[in-house]
Amino acid sequence: MSPDFKLKKAGIIFLAAISAILLTELAVRYILGFPTYGVEKKLLGIKSSTATSNIFYPHSKYYNIEDGYKVYKRNNLGLYGKDVLWDKSDTLIYVLGSSYLEAAQAPPDLMAVSIMQKQFDHDGKKYKVINIARSGHDPYDLYFRLAWFEKQYGKGKIILVLDDIYKEWLTRHPHPLSFSLSPQFGLIASSLSTRLAIIVLNHSASAYIIKQAAKSADIGENAFLLEQTTVDSVNQIPSDLMICLDSYQKKYGDDFIVLSIMKSKNQNNKLGQYCSSKNIYFFSRPINKASNKIGGKGHLTIAGNKLLGLALYECL
Repeated sequence: MSPDFKLKKAGIIFLAAISAILLTELAVRYILGFPTYGVEKKLLGIKSSTATSNIFYPHSKYYNIEDGYKVYKRNNLGLYGKDVLWDKSDTLIYVLGSSYLEAAQAPPDLMAVSIMQKQFDHDGKKYKVINIARSGHDPYDLYFRLAWFEKQYGKGKIILVLDDIYKEWLTRHPHPLSFSLSPQFGLIASSLSTRLAIIVLNHSASAYIIKQAAKSADIGENAFLLEQTTVDSVNQIPSDLMICLDSYQKKYGDDFIVLSIMKSKNQNNKLGQYCSSKNIYFFSRPINKASNKIGGKGHLTIAGNKLLGLALYECL
């Protein structure tokens, strides 16, 4: 076999491979409509339970498969919900929670935070809602996530939505719990492997779908969220949760509100008693129950989001 033949054969194989990659990318992105990664940067120190946390591009696309395959867009802040525009006379409302409040399963206009904003707009109230809820985040993680977003957009009122007492969740963190910002807080993860991964995944929908299939990131994280203590088996509020609530209260005072959507009367009563003893504003609505969930056991339905949005509105 001559060198020229070998070279031509290698060239044909190379061109075939490139063609296959391009055709796969076209099919995944434009026929299936699968989005790319959408990550602008990865930050250090704004989530305790993982090394980095994603910050998404404004209006980047994302997908969800829990209630059928859906593709939606994040808002102008790269967050979940409607676009948020405000001026100096507006009061910001930061709403914190897990995937139940993030509501990636619902159209942005029908998410709980959007229902809340629509009520404020209807009543002519100068409140602007920023949804910094994120899948896989407990109240301790959210404390640092909030600190970063406050540095970007300024101070505001805080509503922490509790769908669980987080007994197992809070054990993930180093103890004793510290609420001091780490020296790396808010720094961009800049390793070569991180930067290359972001570039590839942001430009290739097929690479992103392979990553998701291999890692099952969304499924795994949401499954962890759904494995929660929703019965009265825990008689006391975990000390870690009380420490978190105390730290929010110490930092934000009367601007801090707790909304429990747990269905357990026992846990809501105990949590309400504790918040009362600490002068923390507390509300509870038993929204996190089967009748308000996708398939009776998933995240909130459209109707469940509406109930949560109205409950959030009532907090103020």
